[in-house]
Amino acid sequence: MIFKYKTKWIAPAVGAICLATTLEAESLHRTVVADATLVPRAQATIDRWNSAPDPQNVFRPAAPMPKAYRTSGAVVEPEPKPTSNTTHPFVENKGQFRNLENQPVPQLHYLFDNATGFKVQLRKGGFSYESWRLNRPAQKNADRTNPVERRLAIDKSAGTSVYDVHRVDVNLVGANADAQVQAFGKSQDYENYYNRVPEVLGVHRYQSVRYLDVYPQIDLVFYANAEGNLEYEFVVKPGGDPGLIRLEYTGADDLQLTENGLVVTTSVGTVEEGRLVSWLEGAGSSNARRPVDVRAVLTANVLSFSVPDYDKSQTLVIDPPTRAWGTYYGGTGEDYSSSLAVASDGSVYLAGETNSPSAIASGGHQNTFGGDSDAFLVKFNASGQRQWATYYGGTGDDYASEVAVASDGSVYLSGGTTSSSAIAAGGHQNTFGGGDYDGFLVKFNASGQRQWATYYGGDGDDYAFGVAVASDGSVYLAGSTNSTSAIAAGGHQNTFGGG
Repeated sequence: MIFKYKTKWIAPAVGAICLATTLEAESLHRTVVADATLVPRAQATIDRWNSAPDPQNVFRPAAPMPKAYRTSGAVVEPEPKPTSNTTHPFVENKGQFRNLENQPVPQLHYLFDNATGFKVQLRKGGFSYESWRLNRPAQKNADRTNPVERRLAIDKSAGTSVYDVHRVDVNLVGANADAQVQAFGKSQDYENYYNRVPEVLGVHRYQSVRYLDVYPQIDLVFYANAEGNLEYEFVVKPGGDPGLIRLEYTGADDLQLTENGLVVTTSVGTVEEGRLVSWLEGAGSSNARRPVDVRAVLTANVLSFSVPDYDKSQTLVIDPPTRAWGTYYGGTGEDYSSSLAVASDGSVYLAGETNSPSAIASGGHQNTFGGDSDAFLVKFNASGQRQWATYYGGTGDDYASEVAVASDGSVYLSGGTTSSSAIAAGGHQNTFGGGDYDGFLVKFNASGQRQWATYYGGDGDDYAFGVAVASDGSVYLAGSTNSTSAIAAGGHQNTFGGG
C-alpha cells in the first residue's frame, strides 16, 4: 500500500525567498539581518545550495539565533544556478551544508530545492519545511527598534537585507532514525564548493530519495512531480503496519485538517498537504491500481492514518498530495514585499514597494508608475495566478506597510507617502498634511478598484504601519507621528506628548 502526499507552498515572493539550514537552532521563528560586506566575493566562488530565486542574493547564517534575535550573516553572488533544479531537485549533503555555528550537519541527508523558493530538508528522523522571506533592504546599523527607521531606513549601497525565517519540523514518531537513505536519478552536472574548508567537490542532484524501512516494511519516498513540485509517499510493503506511521509537526503557528487536506500555517506562508490519495499496487500483467479509502487523522500536532482492511499481501501506497507554487514579483527596479494577507476564498494579497516602471500593475486602480517609488498591491488566486495588480503612488516616495482583507472581500492598504497628489479621494483627509511624510489608508474592492482613500497626517512627519478590520467593518490604522495637530480627537490622549 502507498500513502501519497502533495505539498502546496503559498508564499509569493518579492525580490527573493531564501532558505537555509538551521537544524541545530532551538528557535523556529526569528528575524535576521544579512550584511553583504561580511564575506569577500573571492570566498564565495560557488555556493548555490541556499540561493534565493533572485540570483543576486544568497544567505548563509553565521550564528545561532533565538526568537526575534537579529544577527549578521553573509550575502554573496553565486554562479548561475544549474538547469536541473526542476528535474533533479534533491541536493546531496557532502559537507557543504553548515549550521548556524558554521559546523557540518551530518543529520541532513538531502535538500529539496526546485528553485521556486520552497525548500525541504530531508534529515535523520524526518524532514523540515523552512522558509526565508526577504522583506526589504535595511540601513546598516539602523535603530531597528525605531518604527520610522524600521520602515524607512534604506541604505542602497550597504547591501544589507532583512529576512524573516520560519521552520516547521515533521518528525517521524517511533521511526528508525538510522534508516538507510538512497537517492536515484543522478544529475550529470555537479557543484563544487571552494569556499569550504576543506573544499567540497562533486555535489550532485537527484530525481528522488527513498528512506528504506523507516518503519518495519515501510519506505518513505520523496520525488518531484511533472511540475517540479515536491511529493512524498509511504510505501507499505507486504507485512508492514500502516498504523505505525505518525508525523509530528513542530513549530507551526497553526495546524488544520480540512476536507482538502492538512494546512500548516507559518509566519511567512502556508504549506498545504492536499487531499490524501491511497491505492494498492497492481499485480500481474494489468498492473492496475486499486483505490483504498485511507483517512488522515490529526490528534493535537500528530498526523496519522486510518486504514480499512485490505489485502496485506499487496503493497499499499499512501500519498499525501503536495501542491506547490511560488513566484517572483518584480520588474527591472528594486521591489520589496512588506505584507501578506489571505482571504477566506484562498486569494492571496501581497503588498510592498517598487521603483520598477513595468511588470508590476495590470487590471487594477493604477497601471502606470507614479515616480520615485510607489506602493503596490497584487492579488493572486489560490493557485498562484495573478488576478490584478496596482501601483499606488504619486510623484513622490510612496510605500505600503500592511494589507488587510475584510469579510466582504474589501482590501485595505496602509502606508506612507510624500506625494501631494494621486493618493486621497473621498476619505477623511484629502490633502497632504505637511512635513516630509503622511500616512495613508486606501480601500479597494475585490476587483482592485479604489473605493476611497485618505491621507492621515498633520504638520510633522506621520507614518502608517498597521491596519486591521473588525467584524463590523470598522477599520483601525496605527502608526507614529511628531505632528502636534490633526491627529487625535475623541480618544484617550488628544494632545501630543512630546519627544
